[in-house]
Amino acid sequence: MKDSSIKQWLPITIVMGLAIVLRFYQLGTEGVHIDEMLSIRDSEDFQFSFPYNRPLFYMLLNFWMQFGSSDAWLRSMSVVFTIGAVWLTYRLGCRVVGESTGVIAALMMALSPLFINHAQEIRMYGLITFLSVAGSLALCHFLERPTYLALGLWILARIGLLLSNANNVLILLPDTILLAWQFRKQLHWFVVSAVSMGVVSLSFFPVVLSMTAGGAYGEYMETTAGQYSRPGLLAVVGELVQVTVYWPLRNLINSNTIALENEGLSDTSLLNKLFSTQALSLLFYAGFTLVLIGILAVALYSLVADQQRSEKLRWVAFWGLLPVTCTLILSYISDPIWKSRYLLFVDPYLLILLAAGFVMIWYWRRLLAMVIAVAYFVAVSGGLSAYYTTSYRTDWKGAVEIIEENKQPNDAILVYSIPLGYDYAFQRYYQGSLPVYHVEFKNQIPQFQADKQSFRVQDGAESSQTPDRLWLLCWSNCNKQAAELDRMSQVLLGESFEIQDRQVLKSLEYVWIDLSLRTPNSTQSFSPLAPDQGSGQISPVYTRR
Repeated sequence: MKDSSIKQWLPITIVMGLAIVLRFYQLGTEGVHIDEMLSIRDSEDFQFSFPYNRPLFYMLLNFWMQFGSSDAWLRSMSVVFTIGAVWLTYRLGCRVVGESTGVIAALMMALSPLFINHAQEIRMYGLITFLSVAGSLALCHFLERPTYLALGLWILARIGLLLSNANNVLILLPDTILLAWQFRKQLHWFVVSAVSMGVVSLSFFPVVLSMTAGGAYGEYMETTAGQYSRPGLLAVVGELVQVTVYWPLRNLINSNTIALENEGLSDTSLLNKLFSTQALSLLFYAGFTLVLIGILAVALYSLVADQQRSEKLRWVAFWGLLPVTCTLILSYISDPIWKSRYLLFVDPYLLILLAAGFVMIWYWRRLLAMVIAVAYFVAVSGGLSAYYTTSYRTDWKGAVEIIEENKQPNDAILVYSIPLGYDYAFQRYYQGSLPVYHVEFKNQIPQFQADKQSFRVQDGAESSQTPDRLWLLCWSNCNKQAAELDRMSQVLLGESFEIQDRQVLKSLEYVWIDLSLRTPNSTQSFSPLAPDQGSGQISPVYTRR
């Protein structure tokens, strides 16, 4: 009996151990990016108001901040929720299909670089995943054997989910269908379910008011979300790769564009490009995408072929596919919201479907299943390797480290960035004594005049002495606005500075930082900054510091 118990719990114990290790590994290595800065700012200044928009995460983070403020500590709250999400995904998979499906789904979530990335982030997406699966698991219990306890847990989880992000409301569509169908012949529980759905929906009403009132949300949808491109076929089918092994096809394709754009390539060099590691990786992950589509098709086919046995799996299909379909439709008829992070509330159900499809293939053709398993572990190993060796976030921390290691007493720092990037990134990491000048973007296209009053300069940064050297840190538009960068140094400091050394700190997902060390040159004119100008070496592409 004891050996049987150990054998039963060993697989999920190993999976949970992997989830914990991978989520805490390098937790504080990278600095905060712009969305994390928003979370920190909104949590520090959080005051509950009506109407509200996704207040739950900021309330919880405000409480979490009382015990620490380091990057690793603030991110650890998301880690806790995502570890819980792995366990709940296992329990849901076991309940709707079986032990094997639950373990495999939990393993895919534990290893998925997408889930790890958002676990190591000061954002609400880890909380969203946890609440989504928790609510569905409670509803699963209620659909099987209705109790007020299960219904109450579903209500709480769904209200929390709606108060975490607006698009999560799409989960109520499958919930409504499942409740209405399951209790269509049980008047008491049908009425109770309808009232409960009304309570959940009522909690979302202030969010609707917040969204329709304009303000910050309206500005965001018009500017940022309005710039998103509508998803094509690659983005839609590529979501399966994103959620499982997270080596974005768009990055692989971008890495191969040189073979198509460089007209100077000879036939030999073009052939080398076609057989390069990047091109072969693209082909491998494209093929792996087709494999995932096939596995998902097997799971969906079972819903038709064996309706009685797959009834509960059909619940998972509703939770996963209906919100995805609605998101896709809305991205075409309204604002494009097809983003991997916006789909995290349905991704666990896709993993359960994939796990169920794999188990079916295992019992049908074991050799084929073993080949698929090997391909998966190769693919996810590549994703994990890329994730842990690649800088995904803007490297403010690295820029500050370079300055601290090479500064001299009479240096000064000039930071050129949007206000948010400066206030919640550079200031977060720079605690030195050098005078710091900050120049803001003006509508992203700076129009500087030869007037010191046209710049926003940090309080206390004024210095009567011209610095011996200037550290010029530029975030975005650095090459396009190079003339203005030279003009800034002359207007603010009375000198034109020439480049002595330069580094570009690159990141995969966010804006790069251009850091140059400059020395006075009063005879130099305002010449544009060439990408290869300067004697310093460029930092390695996409490497973590």
